[in-house]
Amino acid sequence: MGSMMAVPWLLAAATALWFGITAKRAERNSVLWSLGGGLFALVISTIVFGLGHAAGIPFSEQQRARLHVEWTTEAVVLIGILGWLFTLGLHRHEWKSWSPSRTGSSAPPPASSGGMTESPKAPPPPPKPS
Repeated sequence: MGSMMAVPWLLAAATALWFGITAKRAERNSVLWSLGGGLFALVISTIVFGLGHAAGIPFSEQQRARLHVEWTTEAVVLIGILGWLFTLGLHRHEWKSWSPSRTGSSAPPPASSGGMTESPKAPPPPPKPS
């Protein structure tokens, strides 16, 4: 039973690390993201384990161990899916750096004046003879 109480805390620590690293790569506040990720994982895993205990009363220690593995797997999957969705904004930052248009050219983009780029204009038509 003691190891079962440690699993939500381990999942919270792992998720806090994941959220913190992802936020640091996206140049966001990694401390706040880490705290949010840790609390998120702690809440999700505690709910999953609580519902698991309420739904199933094992008759043997073997059943208890099997159910514990199932609940842990369910908590990890749920935290992974929801955590990835919650950090989508941070992942988009990484996707921009992986875009194929940047990998092919190492030259910096041309400087523009006023933030707007002008498209090249066609030369004026020749004058009509009278």
